[in-house]
Amino acid sequence: MSVSLRDPLLLKRGQWLALRNEPGHIGASQVPSILGLDPYQSAWSLWCEMTGRTEPKPVTAAMQSGLALEPVISNLYKEETGRELYDPGRYAVWQDEALPWLSCTIDRLMVHGDYPVELKHAGRWHSSEWYEPEAPKRHQAQVQMQMRILGKAFGSIAGLPDTLELRYFDIQYDDEFVAEALYSIEAFHKCVIDNVPPEIDGHPATTAAIRRLTKESPADSRVVVLTGAHAQAAIALQAVKEMLKKVEAEKDKYQNVVMEALRDATHGTVPGVINYSFKTSKAPEPKLVIPWSEKVEELLINHSIPFTTSKREPARPLIEVKNLPSEGASNAK
Repeated sequence: MSVSLRDPLLLKRGQWLALRNEPGHIGASQVPSILGLDPYQSAWSLWCEMTGRTEPKPVTAAMQSGLALEPVISNLYKEETGRELYDPGRYAVWQDEALPWLSCTIDRLMVHGDYPVELKHAGRWHSSEWYEPEAPKRHQAQVQMQMRILGKAFGSIAGLPDTLELRYFDIQYDDEFVAEALYSIEAFHKCVIDNVPPEIDGHPATTAAIRRLTKESPADSRVVVLTGAHAQAAIALQAVKEMLKKVEAEKDKYQNVVMEALRDATHGTVPGVINYSFKTSKAPEPKLVIPWSEKVEELLINHSIPFTTSKREPARPLIEVKNLPSEGASNAK
């Protein structure tokens, strides 16, 4: 599949933003959201943004740090692989030949072969993903679409986890995956152009988008009569809630049975099937912090109640009383 690299559109920032905001325009970085692979955005929440129903996601500190660390990750990648890279430019855009509303920008290209390299700063929350046998699926989807647009059969993904140990994965172009992805991408594109929402899912980003829309709407005390698919969803929701109650009760029952069997032990096993552990956390000792006075200190000493005096504020010393006696107990001598 590999062909000579076509010249990109060399845009300025304003032109690049205008292209991104064109009705129905989709970038390769948005493909994971459309395919349900993005933990931060769903197809439905993306549709809300692209149709102007909600504001686009603001630039976060994580996004800014990822951009700032690209040169560092690029240099580490060169050192690790021996491959020379070059930066095509932040606003260099390649458009798909068959679907001009589908485009991509590229973090780096290999000097030999012009293969795309995607650079990612994993951060603390997603570092563990980079120690799996494969690159995170959402990044694979993005690079697969980049390879299709560029006409390349090979690409690479480099990530910098919080351990600062570079991880990278080489991937081959996957015709079957891209064909299935394009089916979903074109369907989503049509939803945007026709102003028809995609199917609602249970993604947290979908929930957040619905809540934003609700907050932006004026309060309405009327009762909405649900019909058709909405009525079916309401009935199904109630059924699922009832089912979850039963499942939760069953879980509590079996947990109690296992706890009773373990008693003072912290671990149990069904050999060759499952290991089970149950640990109880010790409740913190009750304590009381009160202003210091000679009278209070005298009373505590007379009743053998341990305490410490705070030295943090000499002008207003405090007494911290530990191991409070249980209700009904007497410490009087």
